[in-house]
Amino acid sequence: MTTLDRLWEAVERSPKDWQRYLVLADALNDAGQTRLERTVRWMVREGKAPEYTDWLYGSSTAVRWCWYDISKVEREGPEKLTAELFVGHPCGAKCSRSLFAAIRWLLDQLERTGMI
Repeated sequence: MTTLDRLWEAVERSPKDWQRYLVLADALNDAGQTRLERTVRWMVREGKAPEYTDWLYGSSTAVRWCWYDISKVEREGPEKLTAELFVGHPCGAKCSRSLFAAIRWLLDQLERTGMI
């Protein structure tokens, strides 16, 4: 297991711990993964993190990391993002099976909209 793997796991255990995200961002930078690093730093600066949920499907549990469209979800939370990031996602939510995939989706949307 690499240092980056351990850092991703640490963030998954405490998904609202901004200091862990900053340590992860530093490690991503050291590993040359600057696009992901910029995304993680944007998340910390904006106070945004995906919501961790357990959804039951029949007899199995699927872990999901979800972002929500602020214009379609009425609750408060750091997992809510502006509507412009949800082009192509009319339901108002984007969920991924891993934290990495959720942040990677955010990276693509931030680049698409020119926010980073």
